[in-house]
Amino acid sequence: MGAVDKKDKSTGLQAIDKPVFKYWEAIYRSFYSSYLYVDVAKRWKGFGFMYLLLVFAIFSIPYALKTGLAYQTAVKQQLIEPITLLPILKVVNGKVAFDKPMPYLVKNKENQVVAVIDTTTKNPNFTQGYPFQSIFISENKATFKVPMFNFFKGEANLPAFGTPIEQSLENLNGTFNGKQFVAEGRLRSVEITVPWMIYFVIVSTCFFFSIGLYVFTSLLAQLYARLFFKIQLPFKKVCLLLIVSSTPMLLFAFLCLFLQLLFKSQGIVLLVVMVLYFTFALLSYRRESRRMLSA
Repeated sequence: MGAVDKKDKSTGLQAIDKPVFKYWEAIYRSFYSSYLYVDVAKRWKGFGFMYLLLVFAIFSIPYALKTGLAYQTAVKQQLIEPITLLPILKVVNGKVAFDKPMPYLVKNKENQVVAVIDTTTKNPNFTQGYPFQSIFISENKATFKVPMFNFFKGEANLPAFGTPIEQSLENLNGTFNGKQFVAEGRLRSVEITVPWMIYFVIVSTCFFFSIGLYVFTSLLAQLYARLFFKIQLPFKKVCLLLIVSSTPMLLFAFLCLFLQLLFKSQGIVLLVVMVLYFTFALLSYRRESRRMLSA
């Protein structure tokens, strides 16, 4: 095959059905190695979903880091900083006692309203007039809007798109100091865990969505191999070849996400790259099969 055989140390012999290349080698060899695709078609087992998961886990790291850092910044700007700007509030028997004209607006250094205190109502009211508002303190509850991240932009949306989380003040007595609350590290866990959650969401979403897509596309790929190359492979092998040969396409897709290079014909470009590499895989397999028959 033109590749270095990996032999059994005890016998010095190469197992016929033992894969020559491992998953991590296939990631970079998929760009140029015809021997890899022969190995995949002849010796690899399964549908290739574990390989696909590894590819997503590696390729999504730069984009997940970028998104995670952007989300950390959003949490600081949209949640932590507004909490530190809140005046000292007293809670008596589960009700906020604040002697100021209502509604009381809390603004940041950019003069944007980030929090509203209104003890005359029991229901939170996030109006469209304050798109940067992330906190609403009513008579008996505190409502926060957790920043939501945009998958395709890799950044967090304004608080207006956030998910409201309510905290009841019922039966509470005491004083709330926002600066002290943040200084004690009460929100540190959010900053640390959320980026990891974003990475998990990106990988799992891409993986589970792609499984169904690859199963359907493999049916078309199997027909494509029979009609144009007279190659008859089991469905499982076609799916495996398609997944491995789509590695360059997946790398290009994640690079576009990371660099924010989104354009109208991007889907067509990705499809063309996938078809070209799958064709390369089929030609590599057919050439090796003919060589073995003529030997």
